[in-house]
Order: sequence, then C-alpha cells, then structure tokens
Amino acid sequence: MKKSIIIFLLLSISFVYAQEKIIPLPASTVVVVKTINEFSGENLKTGQEVDCIVATDVVIEDYVLIKAGTPVFCQVEDAESSGMVGSGGNLVISVQNTTTVDGKTIMLSGSFRVKGESSTGEKVAIGVILCPLALLFSGDEAVIPAGTQIRSFTIGETKVKIKE
Repeated sequence: MKKSIIIFLLLSISFVYAQEKIIPLPASTVVVVKTINEFSGENLKTGQEVDCIVATDVVIEDYVLIKAGTPVFCQVEDAESSGMVGSGGNLVISVQNTTTVDGKTIMLSGSFRVKGESSTGEKVAIGVILCPLALLFSGDEAVIPAGTQIRSFTIGETKVKIKE
C-alpha cells in the first residue's frame, strides 16, 4: 500500500512539473505601453508615479509572456508647465516595469516625451511692437493624450514559466 501511494505522489508531482514550460523572454523585446489617462506637464510633478498598461500581448514561441492590459509602472522624469513669454511646457514620463504571466517583475526602458509649442519669438516681437502685455502670454502645455502608445524594451533576459 505504501509503495502505491509513493508511486501515485511521484506521478502527481511529475505531472504538475510536466505542465510547466520555461520560455526565455530575451533582452530588448518590444513591449508596447499605452497611457490610460491624459497626462499634462501642468498637473504632474517630477518623481510622481503614473500608471499605464501593456497595449498588446508579448508573444514568444506562440506563448503569451506578458498579457495586454497588465499594469505598467511609470515615473515622471520632468514636468514643466508652460511659462510666460511664450515658452512651451515639457513632459517626460519614463517606463519602469511590468509583470509577466508568472508574476515576475520585468524592468523596461522607454519614455513618453512631449514639448509644448513655444511662441517666444512671436510674443517678444508683438510685445515690443504693440503691447508689453503680450509678454505675459504662455506657450502650449505639454500634453500626452489618453491612449498614446510607445515602444519600450525589456532590460535583460528573463525565464518565464508557462502552464500548459
């Protein structure tokens, strides 16, 4: 009786392990990242954390290693509101990491960058010629609309466990 229980347990354990496959996720694999909300240099602060999502499944060897919709952690690297004399705003959000289907954190490299249009030359010319109050007008804000997508890349290779 003991032998049959041991054999059953060994078969069960080998069956569980046979159901897992290890797939390498290579370095520099493209991960498309999408903004969920609109981001503006006027409303964000440098160092602030913002959330995005993976836009499309990351598939290697016909296996999904990172699912679309998986949260992506991002951080504001630079956020400047538009300034006087027509200077435009600036916004840089760097992509930090996401998670594979087996729960591993994957470091990513990529960033959203946008600069608001500057009209400094026009404002100075108008201010000098017509009205000094024109110098008080600001340039355009730096805005990243909701749904904006960028390509980011995995940093380093990782082994991902897939259940078959």
